Amino acid sequence: IVEFETALNLHLMAVRVQLLGAEEKQDVYKLGRLYLRIAWLFREHAGNSVAADVRYFNFLSHRAYLEKLQEIWTGLPLDERQAMQVALGYLQKAISIDPRFNDTKVYFGMLALITDLMVRLDDLPGAYQIIRGIYRSAGDTRSKCQAILRDPQADHAEKKKARLGLDKVADTLRDASEIRNT
Repeated sequence: IVEFETALNLHLMAVRVQLLGAEEKQDVYKLGRLYLRIAWLFREHAGNSVAADVRYFNFLSHRAYLEKLQEIWTGLPLDERQAMQVALGYLQKAISIDPRFNDTKVYFGMLALITDLMVRLDDLPGAYQIIRGIYRSAGDTRSKCQAILRDPQADHAEKKKARLGLDKVADTLRDASEIRNT
């Protein structure tokens, strides 16, 4: 059985490995997922009845070890909330730059996760802003597509593209509705 401390240390080590390269080469999506797993480890451990004052090697506790490590690693999370905050930052960056999110379903799946993290971190205005942005963007796209369909000078290819755009808007609004209802 892997203990909390070991699992946490392994995940922190994986994060450090990801952070070794130049910032522009870092996989921010992977970093976000790793920090999210770290948050889950903290959450799982919070329900554990292990004493907080158990020695950890030469430290009074594992937390004391992590606090010492924070002296050389700025941003090292000490609890679930801190880990979720760091994960959220990386996932927000990933969704805007990572080509894996060019797929609409993957994109909306990540938006749902980001919105959920914002709610858990008590950032309701940020979560609502994401949902409003989706609806606003979909409305703008729908208006443009409808204008093309009404334009008598638009050719067949433009109108076909506009119809596909309206279908995509409908899918987008359906996905946004699912996010809003979670």
